[in-house]
Amino acid sequence: MYHGQQFVTQSLVAKHGSGDRESAQVVGKPEGDASDESRKTLKSLKANAENALKHSRHLLSDAYEEVKVKTRETGIATRDYAQEHPWTTAGVAVGALGLLAAYLLCKRGD
Repeated sequence: MYHGQQFVTQSLVAKHGSGDRESAQVVGKPEGDASDESRKTLKSLKANAENALKHSRHLLSDAYEEVKVKTRETGIATRDYAQEHPWTTAGVAVGALGLLAAYLLCKRGD
């Protein structure tokens, strides 16, 4: 919308032969209005960015809480299982260590 007014201002200046800035500002928007419009646009963009950041933080906070609860529940379930089946837990741990050692030895040989 401002560009249209600027075009009208420039047309009037060209038609009437006046090239000075003061008479152009009387007909069109003054120069200060453009910077005010830019400030308003910048404030709007800043507000939108801040709102998006707040929304993202809220979503991350919710996701973090869910992960925290699930992790705690999994830890409790693992502890309970290990207490109920100690020999099975020891066997799984030794097997995992054996697999890790085999993997590292095979890598070393290559």
